[in-house]
Amino acid sequence: MASATQRIAPALSAWQQWNLSLQNRPELGSVLAEGSGHVIYALDCDPPLVIRLRHRRTSHLTNGFLGEVTIWSQAARAGIAPAIAHIDSAQEVIVCERVKSAPCAVSGETLGLLAARIHSLPAVDRVLTLRSDLRDYLEATPPAERPAWRDILASPEIGHALTLLEHDTPYLCHNDLTSDNLMCRDDVLMAIDWEYAAMGSRYFDAAIAQEQLPVQEHAALFQSIFPEGHDPALRSAGRLIARLITALWQHRHAPALAPAPATWWME
Repeated sequence: MASATQRIAPALSAWQQWNLSLQNRPELGSVLAEGSGHVIYALDCDPPLVIRLRHRRTSHLTNGFLGEVTIWSQAARAGIAPAIAHIDSAQEVIVCERVKSAPCAVSGETLGLLAARIHSLPAVDRVLTLRSDLRDYLEATPPAERPAWRDILASPEIGHALTLLEHDTPYLCHNDLTSDNLMCRDDVLMAIDWEYAAMGSRYFDAAIAQEQLPVQEHAALFQSIFPEGHDPALRSAGRLIARLITALWQHRHAPALAPAPATWWME
Protein backbone atom coordinates (compact mmCIF):
# COMPACT_ATOMS: atom_id res chain seq x y z
CA MET A 1 0.00 0.00 0.00
CA ALA A 2 1.26 3.46 -0.88
CA SER A 3 2.44 5.65 1.98
CA ALA A 4 0.87 9.00 2.76
CA THR A 5 3.82 10.80 1.19
CA GLN A 6 3.51 8.74 -2.00
CA ARG A 7 -0.22 9.46 -2.25
CA ILE A 8 0.32 13.19 -1.75
CA ALA A 9 3.22 13.46 -4.20
CA PRO A 10 1.12 13.64 -7.43
CA ALA A 11 -0.89 16.59 -6.12
CA LEU A 12 2.27 18.47 -5.15
CA SER A 13 3.85 17.73 -8.51
CA ALA A 14 0.82 19.26 -10.24
CA TRP A 15 1.08 22.51 -8.28
CA GLN A 16 1.23 24.65 -11.41
CA GLN A 17 -2.24 23.37 -12.41
CA TRP A 18 -3.83 24.27 -9.08
CA ASN A 19 -6.72 26.68 -9.10
CA LEU A 20 -4.66 29.66 -7.92
CA SER A 21 -1.38 31.39 -8.74
CA LEU A 22 1.72 30.27 -6.87
CA GLN A 23 5.26 31.46 -7.40
CA ASN A 24 7.00 28.36 -6.07
CA ARG A 25 6.29 24.68 -5.50
CA PRO A 26 4.64 24.20 -2.08
CA GLU A 27 6.51 22.08 0.45
CA LEU A 28 4.75 19.56 2.63
CA GLY A 29 4.65 20.65 6.27
CA SER A 30 3.69 19.00 9.53
CA VAL A 31 0.48 17.20 10.45
CA LEU A 32 -2.06 19.75 11.70
CA ALA A 33 -4.84 17.33 12.62
CA GLU A 34 -5.82 13.69 12.29
CA GLY A 35 -9.37 12.43 12.56
CA SER A 36 -11.16 9.14 12.13
CA GLY A 37 -11.00 9.39 8.34
CA HIS A 38 -8.51 12.11 7.33
CA VAL A 39 -5.06 13.55 7.97
CA ILE A 40 -4.48 17.29 7.44
CA TYR A 41 -1.01 18.55 6.54
CA ALA A 42 0.21 22.12 6.39
CA LEU A 43 1.70 23.38 3.14
CA ASP A 44 4.52 25.89 3.14
CA CYS A 45 3.32 28.42 0.59
CA ASP A 46 1.61 31.76 0.09
CA PRO A 47 -1.39 31.91 0.33
CA PRO A 48 -1.63 29.47 3.28
CA LEU A 49 -2.99 26.08 2.20
CA VAL A 50 -3.49 22.63 3.64
CA ILE A 51 -3.65 19.22 2.05
CA ARG A 52 -6.18 16.65 3.24
CA LEU A 53 -5.58 12.94 2.73
CA ARG A 54 -8.28 10.35 3.33
CA HIS A 55 -6.77 7.40 5.18
CA ARG A 56 -9.96 5.54 6.01
CA ARG A 57 -13.51 5.66 4.71
CA THR A 58 -16.00 6.28 7.53
CA SER A 59 -19.11 6.91 5.44
CA HIS A 60 -20.84 4.49 3.08
CA LEU A 61 -22.92 7.10 1.26
CA THR A 62 -23.23 6.75 -2.50
CA ASN A 63 -20.72 8.53 -4.76
CA GLY A 64 -18.08 8.38 -2.01
CA PHE A 65 -15.23 10.85 -2.38
CA LEU A 66 -16.61 12.50 -5.52
CA GLY A 67 -19.98 13.02 -3.86
CA GLU A 68 -18.32 14.77 -0.95
CA VAL A 69 -16.24 16.94 -3.29
CA THR A 70 -19.34 17.99 -5.24
CA ILE A 71 -21.09 19.16 -2.08
CA TRP A 72 -17.96 20.76 -0.63
CA SER A 73 -17.51 22.70 -3.88
CA GLN A 74 -21.08 24.01 -3.69
CA ALA A 75 -20.52 25.08 -0.09
CA ALA A 76 -17.20 26.76 -0.96
CA ARG A 77 -18.89 28.80 -3.69
CA ALA A 78 -21.45 29.89 -1.07
CA GLY A 79 -18.63 30.97 1.27
CA ILE A 80 -19.34 28.39 3.98
CA ALA A 81 -16.48 25.95 3.29
CA PRO A 82 -12.78 26.40 2.53
CA ALA A 83 -12.00 27.11 -1.12
CA ILE A 84 -10.62 24.11 -3.01
CA ALA A 85 -7.39 24.61 -4.95
CA HIS A 86 -6.86 21.06 -6.25
CA ILE A 87 -8.51 17.64 -6.23
CA ASP A 88 -6.76 14.32 -6.85
CA SER A 89 -9.63 11.84 -7.01
CA ALA A 90 -7.38 8.83 -7.60
CA GLN A 91 -5.50 9.38 -4.34
CA GLU A 92 -8.44 11.02 -2.49
CA VAL A 93 -6.40 14.12 -1.80
CA ILE A 94 -7.72 17.70 -1.60
CA VAL A 95 -5.71 20.92 -1.41
CA CYS A 96 -7.68 23.81 0.09
CA GLU A 97 -7.25 27.16 1.77
CA ARG A 98 -6.13 27.14 5.38
CA VAL A 99 -8.75 28.58 7.71
CA LYS A 100 -8.78 29.08 11.46
CA SER A 101 -10.46 26.99 14.11
CA ALA A 102 -13.78 28.36 15.26
CA PRO A 103 -14.02 30.06 18.66
CA CYS A 104 -14.62 27.69 21.54
CA ALA A 105 -18.00 29.24 22.30
CA VAL A 106 -20.05 29.26 19.09
CA SER A 107 -23.56 30.54 19.78
CA GLY A 108 -26.68 28.59 18.94
CA GLU A 109 -27.80 31.37 16.61
CA THR A 110 -24.50 31.40 14.68
CA LEU A 111 -24.38 27.62 14.32
CA GLY A 112 -28.04 27.53 13.33
CA LEU A 113 -27.49 30.16 10.64
CA LEU A 114 -24.62 28.11 9.21
CA ALA A 115 -26.87 25.02 9.13
CA ALA A 116 -29.62 27.03 7.45
CA ARG A 117 -27.21 28.20 4.74
CA ILE A 118 -26.21 24.59 4.12
CA HIS A 119 -29.87 23.58 3.91
CA SER A 120 -30.39 26.22 1.20
CA LEU A 121 -27.76 24.66 -1.10
CA PRO A 122 -28.97 22.81 -4.23
CA ALA A 123 -30.17 19.24 -3.84
CA VAL A 124 -27.78 16.39 -4.70
CA ASP A 125 -28.13 12.74 -5.68
CA ARG A 126 -26.95 11.43 -2.32
CA VAL A 127 -29.31 10.37 0.48
CA LEU A 128 -28.60 9.84 4.18
CA THR A 129 -28.79 6.14 5.08
CA LEU A 130 -29.42 6.07 8.82
CA ARG A 131 -30.89 2.55 9.01
CA SER A 132 -28.07 0.86 7.12
CA ASP A 133 -25.46 2.93 8.98
CA LEU A 134 -26.87 1.76 12.32
CA ARG A 135 -26.76 -1.85 11.18
CA ASP A 136 -23.18 -1.42 9.98
CA TYR A 137 -22.01 0.22 13.20
CA LEU A 138 -23.77 -2.50 15.23
CA GLU A 139 -21.23 -5.04 13.98
CA ALA A 140 -18.43 -3.12 15.72
CA THR A 141 -20.01 -3.32 19.19
CA PRO A 142 -18.48 -5.79 21.68
CA PRO A 143 -19.98 -9.27 21.14
CA ALA A 144 -21.20 -9.44 24.74
CA GLU A 145 -23.13 -6.16 24.30
CA ARG A 146 -24.39 -6.76 20.79
CA PRO A 147 -27.69 -8.45 21.71
CA ALA A 148 -28.61 -5.47 23.91
CA TRP A 149 -27.75 -3.03 21.12
CA ARG A 150 -29.70 -5.14 18.65
CA ASP A 151 -32.74 -4.96 20.93
CA ILE A 152 -32.42 -1.17 21.09
CA LEU A 153 -32.33 -0.92 17.29
CA ALA A 154 -35.36 -3.21 17.01
CA SER A 155 -37.45 -1.24 19.51
CA PRO A 156 -40.67 0.42 18.30
CA GLU A 157 -39.46 3.80 19.58
CA ILE A 158 -36.35 3.72 17.38
CA GLY A 159 -38.30 2.42 14.39
CA HIS A 160 -40.89 5.18 14.73
CA ALA A 161 -38.21 7.88 15.06
CA LEU A 162 -36.41 6.64 11.94
CA THR A 163 -39.68 6.59 9.99
CA LEU A 164 -40.47 10.18 11.00
CA LEU A 165 -37.06 11.37 9.82
CA GLU A 166 -37.26 9.40 6.58
CA HIS A 167 -40.63 10.97 5.72
CA ASP A 168 -39.55 14.51 6.59
CA THR A 169 -38.94 16.92 3.68
CA PRO A 170 -35.32 16.33 2.58
CA TYR A 171 -32.73 19.10 2.51
CA LEU A 172 -29.01 19.03 1.88
CA CYS A 173 -27.51 18.61 5.34
CA HIS A 174 -23.94 18.44 6.66
CA ASN A 175 -24.86 15.79 9.26
CA ASP A 176 -21.65 16.27 11.25
CA LEU A 177 -21.61 19.85 12.52
CA THR A 178 -19.43 19.01 15.50
CA SER A 179 -16.89 21.35 17.06
CA ASP A 180 -13.96 19.72 15.20
CA ASN A 181 -15.66 20.49 11.88
CA LEU A 182 -16.24 24.20 12.48
CA MET A 183 -13.79 26.76 11.13
CA CYS A 184 -13.71 30.52 10.50
CA ARG A 185 -12.59 32.84 7.71
CA ASP A 186 -12.42 36.28 9.31
CA ASP A 187 -15.72 36.33 11.25
CA VAL A 188 -17.61 33.90 8.99
CA LEU A 189 -18.34 30.47 10.43
CA MET A 190 -17.85 27.61 7.96
CA ALA A 191 -17.78 23.83 7.93
CA ILE A 192 -15.17 21.28 6.88
CA ASP A 193 -15.31 17.49 6.38
CA TRP A 194 -18.37 17.03 4.18
CA GLU A 195 -18.07 13.23 4.08
CA TYR A 196 -21.50 12.68 5.68
CA ALA A 197 -23.26 15.44 3.75
CA ALA A 198 -26.40 14.20 2.00
CA MET A 199 -30.09 14.81 1.56
CA GLY A 200 -31.92 14.15 4.80
CA SER A 201 -33.95 15.59 7.64
CA ARG A 202 -32.91 18.96 9.03
CA TYR A 203 -33.93 17.65 12.45
CA PHE A 204 -31.17 15.04 12.45
CA ASP A 205 -28.65 17.68 11.31
CA ALA A 206 -29.84 20.04 14.05
CA ALA A 207 -29.65 17.31 16.68
CA ILE A 208 -26.01 16.54 15.83
CA ALA A 209 -25.21 20.25 16.03
CA GLN A 210 -27.17 20.64 19.27
CA GLU A 211 -24.84 18.27 21.12
CA GLN A 212 -22.04 20.85 20.75
CA LEU A 213 -23.96 23.55 22.59
CA PRO A 214 -24.93 24.28 26.17
CA VAL A 215 -28.62 23.75 26.89
CA GLN A 216 -29.33 27.49 27.02
CA GLU A 217 -28.27 27.80 23.33
CA HIS A 218 -30.58 25.06 21.99
CA ALA A 219 -33.59 27.32 21.49
CA ALA A 220 -31.57 29.84 19.45
CA LEU A 221 -30.19 27.03 17.27
CA PHE A 222 -33.67 25.77 16.40
CA GLN A 223 -35.02 29.26 15.88
CA SER A 224 -32.28 29.94 13.33
CA ILE A 225 -32.86 26.67 11.46
CA PHE A 226 -36.67 26.69 11.72
CA PRO A 227 -37.76 30.35 11.79
CA GLU A 228 -41.24 29.20 10.73
CA GLY A 229 -41.45 27.02 13.86
CA HIS A 230 -40.40 23.44 14.43
CA ASP A 231 -42.19 20.12 14.87
CA PRO A 232 -41.71 18.76 18.44
CA ALA A 233 -42.12 15.13 17.34
CA LEU A 234 -39.45 15.46 14.65
CA ARG A 235 -37.17 17.31 17.05
CA SER A 236 -37.43 14.42 19.55
CA ALA A 237 -36.89 11.87 16.78
CA GLY A 238 -33.80 13.70 15.54
CA ARG A 239 -32.27 13.83 18.99
CA LEU A 240 -32.98 10.17 19.69
CA ILE A 241 -31.41 8.94 16.45
CA ALA A 242 -28.50 11.38 16.64
CA ARG A 243 -27.62 10.09 20.10
CA LEU A 244 -27.92 6.46 18.99
CA ILE A 245 -25.94 6.79 15.78
CA THR A 246 -23.21 8.72 17.61
CA ALA A 247 -22.95 5.98 20.22
CA LEU A 248 -22.68 3.21 17.64
CA TRP A 249 -20.35 5.28 15.41
CA GLN A 250 -18.03 5.53 18.40
CA HIS A 251 -17.94 1.76 18.67
CA ARG A 252 -16.79 1.64 15.04
CA HIS A 253 -14.36 4.56 14.96
CA ALA A 254 -13.61 5.72 18.54
CA PRO A 255 -14.12 2.72 20.86
CA ALA A 256 -12.49 4.42 23.84
CA LEU A 257 -15.40 6.90 23.88
CA ALA A 258 -18.18 4.39 23.18
CA PRO A 259 -20.95 4.00 25.79
CA ALA A 260 -22.57 0.78 26.99
CA PRO A 261 -26.15 -0.07 25.98
CA ALA A 262 -27.41 0.97 29.42
CA THR A 263 -25.83 4.43 29.31
CA TRP A 264 -26.03 5.69 25.71
CA TRP A 265 -29.05 7.92 26.38
CA MET A 266 -27.78 9.43 29.62
CA GLU A 267 -27.16 13.18 29.72
